[in-house]
Amino acid sequence: MSEEFVLNKRAEYLNLIMENSKELIWAVDRNNNMLLGNKTFYKVYEQSGGKMGQNNITISTDNFASDTVKFWQESYHRCFQNESFIIETSVDWSDGRHYFENSFSPILQNDEVIGAIVIGHDITARKQIAIELKKAKEQAEERESYINALLQSIDDIVVARNENNEVEYFNKAFEEITLKLFGIQAYKGLKTMDMLQEPAREYWLDRLNQVMQGRKYDEEFEWTYGDGDTRNYEILHLPIYKKDKIIGSLELNRDITYRKQYEKQLLQAKERSEKNEARLIEAQAVAKVGSWEIEIETMRVTWSNEMYKIFEISPSKFSPQYDSILGFVHQDDKERVNAAFMNSLQSVDYNEIEHKAIAHNQMLKYLEHRWRVHTDEYGRNKIVFGTCQDITDKKNAEFELVNARKKAEESDRLKTVFLQNISHEIKTPLNAISGFSGILNRPNISEEKRSSYLSIIQKSSEKLTSIFTDIITLAALETNQETVNLSRVSVNDLTKDLYTSFNIKAKESKLELHLVQGLNESQCEVYTDKNKLNQILSNLLQNAIKFTHIGYIEFGFYLENNDIIFYVKDTGIGIQKEVHLHVFESFMQAGKFVSKQYGGTGLGLSISKILVELLGGRIWVESELMVGTTFFFSIPYKPAGEINTNFTMKKSKDIYILVAEDEEYNYMYLEECLKVFDVICIRATDGLDAIEACQKNPDIMLILMDIKMPIMNGDEAAIKIREFRPQLPIIAQTAYALNFEQAMYKDSFDGYLTKPIREDDLNQIMHKFLLPQRGLN
Repeated sequence: MSEEFVLNKRAEYLNLIMENSKELIWAVDRNNNMLLGNKTFYKVYEQSGGKMGQNNITISTDNFASDTVKFWQESYHRCFQNESFIIETSVDWSDGRHYFENSFSPILQNDEVIGAIVIGHDITARKQIAIELKKAKEQAEERESYINALLQSIDDIVVARNENNEVEYFNKAFEEITLKLFGIQAYKGLKTMDMLQEPAREYWLDRLNQVMQGRKYDEEFEWTYGDGDTRNYEILHLPIYKKDKIIGSLELNRDITYRKQYEKQLLQAKERSEKNEARLIEAQAVAKVGSWEIEIETMRVTWSNEMYKIFEISPSKFSPQYDSILGFVHQDDKERVNAAFMNSLQSVDYNEIEHKAIAHNQMLKYLEHRWRVHTDEYGRNKIVFGTCQDITDKKNAEFELVNARKKAEESDRLKTVFLQNISHEIKTPLNAISGFSGILNRPNISEEKRSSYLSIIQKSSEKLTSIFTDIITLAALETNQETVNLSRVSVNDLTKDLYTSFNIKAKESKLELHLVQGLNESQCEVYTDKNKLNQILSNLLQNAIKFTHIGYIEFGFYLENNDIIFYVKDTGIGIQKEVHLHVFESFMQAGKFVSKQYGGTGLGLSISKILVELLGGRIWVESELMVGTTFFFSIPYKPAGEINTNFTMKKSKDIYILVAEDEEYNYMYLEECLKVFDVICIRATDGLDAIEACQKNPDIMLILMDIKMPIMNGDEAAIKIREFRPQLPIIAQTAYALNFEQAMYKDSFDGYLTKPIREDDLNQIMHKFLLPQRGLN
């Protein structure tokens, strides 16, 4: 194969390589004439606006700007100087700007530069990426600069730390706090956490370690500086990631002191508001005052909670509207209330009105409304604001006050009549006692008259005693000083005794007295207060005899359910029906229902009523004018079973009885009464004398002890005597006659005699306590 052939083949291959290359390949001689150019070059050349000459090698630069032509000529010239270099160029095409990297090399022949060859590489895609990267970098730098400026200008503390707890980034606020806390200038690499004191250091290092493990913290804390300044901070700890790896921590720290103070003030204001609202609600409840509003245009009504309470209705069951509210107003006041409200809508004056209302539960109430019309910014009447107060208690109190005043006036009038009557009742027996006592001192008075006058004095004394007893008893009952003393009582025996006593009085008035006992001997033993039961029946029997002129009186008792019903029936003058409810009131009888011809205090029924109620029962009356009256009363039936009361009295000589009495006349009276028992009386004038007498006289078998005495009272003396004579019976004989007074001394005495002492009562005491069973022969 000839060398020429090889060269031709090589030239052919080189030509094929050049023609098929994507690179731009062209060459020029030293006169800037084209020596060669491949297809890619010509294609780009034409797209750039160049024109081909008469052959493929000849090109024209007429369409290029002079500076562009000059650029290429200078570049070629550098090659002609045997210089190799690379130059980037750009061309604006229809689809945008394209970039080329042009490699210039000289063409040598025998070490002589005969031209320049240029290989151009399209780097548009790479250049665009570079441009975008540059632009992105510039934007990132701009953004970073902006963020940094922002972080440096804010008051919040911003600091980033690396995994070794060293400061990597910080802002101005961090510099200031570091200077304030540690007195040093902040710098990159500073370990601020290591400068804290325990336990704060341990706490915050633990927080940072947790953040480095991926946790986030958002918390508040309070810090007090060395100068005493206390601040509140809100701190956020975040991990910093780089390719899913935590490389540090970011701390955002905000001073929230003013916010906390504002929140505290806001909370205090809220609490004050809630407290004031609660107080307002409480005040409305206490004063029974509700508030309401009405929009004039729509007549829409708004109520406070107290309004619902006033009208006794639930908010869930009632929606207040003007017409429905008006429906609560009492029919008597509805027209007046509606007119007052409608007329008030034309002015802004204060208004008020009182009216009756019917609450939801049909209860009558008295209400007081106060209201005023409020205007808007244009002066138009817009809304009505008002209050509603429940003044039912006030009105009732006023009514009660009026009634009480009337009742007081009536009571004063009745008391005046009562005092006049009681004065008459007291002076009448006193006059008889005083008068006939004086007559008895006259000489030569006959025994018949003396006996008659003594009877008058005795009856007058009993009447006077009864009057005083009634008055004192009523006073004690009305001041709640009486108590109930339960004991076993045979109602059969009690009523028999009453029958025996009052049958004499009935016969004196030419009346028949009947006793009807409705319980047998096994039923009649009950637990009750014997004295009170006796007093009630005595009062009713006395009244029956007093007001009955012809006919009979019947009294008795029977069992009904769990009560014993007692009754006293007469055929007397009767009581008008309209005053049946008043006969048991104090002073009412004396003022209204007792004629002067009957006399008496008129307190018996009042006392009886209170005593019955004390015993747990009730009292009532059935009566017809001029036909007769029946009084009933009940007490609880408390059976006590059978007891044996059959005792026999034996008189004995040489029995010593101690009478402790400081009043001479009282002692003389008791001494006289005791003579029938053949006893020897020893007198003591005070409590100490009584003790001494008992110590010196062991034969004393009974003591009649006055309670109120000089030096030492009888009850004190009784206690002392019981210390050395515990079995000696001691009987109180005193003017303390009321039940509550007797109850005070029940532990000191074995029995009780009330002054004025009746011989019958004294005899019962003697029979009870001077029995053979007590060692008497």
